[in-house]
Amino acid sequence: METLHTLSLVLHIVSGFTALLFGTTILIRRKGGKSHRRSGSIFFIALLVVAFSAFLLSMLNPNPFLFMIGAFTLYQGLSGYRAAKDRMQHVGPWDVLITLLGATNAVAMGLSGQVVLMVFAGISAFLVVGDVRMFTLVIRSVQIPKMLWLQRHIGHMMGSYIATVTAFLVVNFSGPPLGMLLWFAPTVVLVPLIFIWTRRYVARPPTTAGQEAR
Repeated sequence: METLHTLSLVLHIVSGFTALLFGTTILIRRKGGKSHRRSGSIFFIALLVVAFSAFLLSMLNPNPFLFMIGAFTLYQGLSGYRAAKDRMQHVGPWDVLITLLGATNAVAMGLSGQVVLMVFAGISAFLVVGDVRMFTLVIRSVQIPKMLWLQRHIGHMMGSYIATVTAFLVVNFSGPPLGMLLWFAPTVVLVPLIFIWTRRYVARPPTTAGQEAR
């Protein structure tokens, strides 16, 4: 059991560092193009490994906090991937299950009483509501803005990146005098980028935004 815990921890650390590295690469480089898609694929795979290793660690050494952070990361990563892959052409069972995961985990984090989890619950709830609204329009065959899928992709991927950066800072630099500041700094700094990039890439005419997104 101890060996399994050690292997899971190593896997969690390696995949977390990989997600941080490629997530930062995506953040600072031009969006769209082959490089963006390649880095995004590696980032997504690393997120999956981070989430499932977090689940395993939290079960080997009971840790509800780590489990919910893992679920938060998994929801954000899967939703962001689905948004870019499917571009909201239809709503499938996977979309429903992923959104249910996000909604259930948001409620659990909100009821945890821990401030950090409650903040993450707010981020999840905001994105879940947006997903449900979009799904409703698609199911009803109501025309939606062509680039709305990109808004969903940006929001979810940034959410997963916030979780990655927060975990890195807390694990490596927590303690006086920084304390709780590290828990909230990534959210305070990066959430505005969601709105900035949404305005830049989504609010433009679809043809222009579509060219940059590719």
